[in-house]
Amino acid sequence: QPLRGPAREAAVKRFRQLFDSDALLKAFVAEVSTFCEGSSKESLPGVFLEWASTGLTQKHVVLDEATCMRVEVGDALALAVFESVFLGGPRSPPGEMYRGEEISKLFVPGLSGGGGGEAEDERRIEASRKERLARLVRYLLTPAVRVMKPVEASDEEAKPPTPPPSFSVPALGQVRLRVSTAGPIGRVLCPEDLHDWALVTVKVDGCYRLPTKLQEAGGPLPEGAEGLVEGHPLSYSLRLLGCKFNGGQLFMPKAPPAPVTEDAEAAEAAPGAAGEDAEGDEAGTTPQESPRPEFTIDVGQEEFVECLTRAGYEAATEDGPAVFEFLSRPSTGMGGKIGRPEFLRLEEVPAIADSAKLLAFRAFLLEKAEGGSLDDAFQVLAESGEQMLTLDGFRAGLERLGYEDIEGADALFEALDAQQLGSISAEDLAVLDLLSRLQAFEDAQKLKDWLLDTCGSVANLQQQADLEKSGAITLEAWKVCVERLGFADGKGEADLLFRFVAADTGSETIEPSALAVLAELDVSSLKQALPAFEAVLLADEGYGADAEAAFDRLRGESEGDSLTLTDFRGACERLQYGSPAAVRLLFAVLDTSGEGCIGLRSVDALCKR
Repeated sequence: QPLRGPAREAAVKRFRQLFDSDALLKAFVAEVSTFCEGSSKESLPGVFLEWASTGLTQKHVVLDEATCMRVEVGDALALAVFESVFLGGPRSPPGEMYRGEEISKLFVPGLSGGGGGEAEDERRIEASRKERLARLVRYLLTPAVRVMKPVEASDEEAKPPTPPPSFSVPALGQVRLRVSTAGPIGRVLCPEDLHDWALVTVKVDGCYRLPTKLQEAGGPLPEGAEGLVEGHPLSYSLRLLGCKFNGGQLFMPKAPPAPVTEDAEAAEAAPGAAGEDAEGDEAGTTPQESPRPEFTIDVGQEEFVECLTRAGYEAATEDGPAVFEFLSRPSTGMGGKIGRPEFLRLEEVPAIADSAKLLAFRAFLLEKAEGGSLDDAFQVLAESGEQMLTLDGFRAGLERLGYEDIEGADALFEALDAQQLGSISAEDLAVLDLLSRLQAFEDAQKLKDWLLDTCGSVANLQQQADLEKSGAITLEAWKVCVERLGFADGKGEADLLFRFVAADTGSETIEPSALAVLAELDVSSLKQALPAFEAVLLADEGYGADAEAAFDRLRGESEGDSLTLTDFRGACERLQYGSPAAVRLLFAVLDTSGEGCIGLRSVDALCKR
């Protein structure tokens, strides 16, 4: 029922209280500040500048002081503009200044667009900003109140109230979202936050149809119109967090299929279509499901590598480009980027056993070889003397030997078949010795860290190892020292550390000063440096390269079948690889036999790592 009397007056008063005049002025200031070359004369910024050219004594006062290249209107001037347009002139008090000029003198007398019916001398009455805003709101809302004033009607002429419009849930639609960045956020915009995630959340509440009157603003739409409607008068623009989205146009989605009529259902129920009809009836009872949104995200190689880095993948810069190249094969035609379909190509990569499972498999093989080498273990696995084993033969051999994790046989085979030939030989098992050697040095480093932490320094450790001050430390004396300090040497870590220090001389004694080499033992750095060594050694041949060519590159002009530490240092210096500490540790890891030399088998294992 319409409000009358005191109730109506109270409602009008309350509405005036809720009207946010400050928000109105700030919205006006924000809108006129968007003026640019593309702004039309009919837009609010265009109309405002045209008004300012005749309504202000100094037109440049609406531009920024520094460059005069953009519109900049302060709150005080904005309020005076509204008063001039709607109340017949500014109501600013005498002496109120704006950029060094009295506000009242910035407006041309007699050219204001409005007229509140107040005398000229009332404009200069001293009034607070709150009172001025209240006067402005009172004028702005008065016409609206008049329009909304209910018409008094007699009981005979009273009509039943119009029922509220009914709302029906629109047909389910589909929306495609594309979220992307102009460049890698972390590295370009805020490198100090490179390892932080930049999270973008997109929520879709629904996909709805525009009102018919807006759709037909330029006349009835063509029958079955789909896609962008050229020439339609409706356009829109958005401003969000300082970003502008201009030039929005009407876009008609693909029309849904026509509903099945009763005649069509009867036709489907004809003989020969009974099964289809029954299936259709069953489908008709299923509630309509909301379609899943389709998300399209494209990333380039730099973004891909950066994502791997943020995810914690240590070898992202070394492995990332190769993985990206694999995913983008052949050319995706997307400007050097990959999307979700290309990323799913990772499913094509077979599962490969990790280091822990490979080391457990090595222990199993050596147990079956009864103390022999991995070459002997291969013969036990092959049984009938084959030189090569296919996947089927590999699985059969494991089943015969009683391997428990037979379901992981495929992953083991893929890890050993580095060249993807579909078969493995005894030489392919050499990588297991390399992994075991690397694990042994990781355990030895734990002992080294514990010793230095216990003794406090390398100098103190030297004193503990040479209590008799003989100037020479034997292997037995070293083990006694480690045991006396309280470390249980259960995996041979003490022996490995001693031989690492004595690698230069190969003798059974070392000088106390030689223990300084232990401070440079860092297996984690070696793991990070290995890809660089492989790149130098394997040149452009890549993963699974020919071991003989790689060994020849390392050997240089030497004709020997093996390299000592001195030879290896010379080769690395010639190939311009690594620091002396890194070269020493790398040689010790490649020396899987512990004999003080490396050969073709060690390089072959590295090629298949």
